[in-house]
Amino acid sequence: MKYFQKKGKQIVLEVANPKYTDFMARTGLRIGGVVTAVVRKYHLLGRDL
Repeated sequence: MKYFQKKGKQIVLEVANPKYTDFMARTGLRIGGVVTAVVRKYHLLGRDL
């Protein structure tokens, strides 16, 4: 997951995971979608929660 940041005239996608580096757009950027929610299903001892 990345966070959209505009710093002056530069666009930066800041990563949520510190294992990766931020992405800086050089000429342009096209956003293909936006995540607004995540639905997860967890299992505990063979039963659904």
